[in-house]
Amino acid sequence: MHRLLFRLLAGQFKYPRGILGTYVAKDMAKLNQKQNQWVLSLLDLQKDDKVLEIGFGPGLNLQKIALTNKVWGVEISKTMLQIAQKKNKALIDSGKLQLQLAPAEQLPFVANFFDTVISVHVIYFWPDLEKVFREIRRILKPSGLFVLYFVYPTIISGSHFILRKPEEIMISLKKSGFKKITLKRKSFGHQKGYCLFCS
Repeated sequence: MHRLLFRLLAGQFKYPRGILGTYVAKDMAKLNQKQNQWVLSLLDLQKDDKVLEIGFGPGLNLQKIALTNKVWGVEISKTMLQIAQKKNKALIDSGKLQLQLAPAEQLPFVANFFDTVISVHVIYFWPDLEKVFREIRRILKPSGLFVLYFVYPTIISGSHFILRKPEEIMISLKKSGFKKITLKRKSFGHQKGYCLFCS
């Protein structure tokens, strides 16, 4: 039953919208809380580092990062953007947080701008990995770090969720200009989490 429900909601996980999208956002925040906490605990951000999150969902990671760093976020879902804007109004008004709609394939930033780019549970929705990875490499400073988290295998696969082995992802990263890749693993219940540190 749980697997069937995930299949029915698959499109909403990729592109949350409307009332159902709002429900999915709350559900995602609960499901991914421990995984997000683990990823953030692995970051070694310096005071003046500029940080970008691709696919920020309801914006919980952004809240925590903005306590110490200036942070940007891009999303393809207008519903997620509206939720995150409402939750983080004070941070946005203070200038510590900037959010906008944009696809990962066309990031609206100049080259060599960010110190760190993170993405959690979004890679399943990128059909052209190398195009996204090249764009991330473009906006990162030469010494910048891309932190990518995903689980393998995913609960479902198909038209909305693209299932890729960690080895495939690492090959695409190297083809896209990342020279050094470090992998850390952690299990969350039945899910096997992978966090790649790419520079």
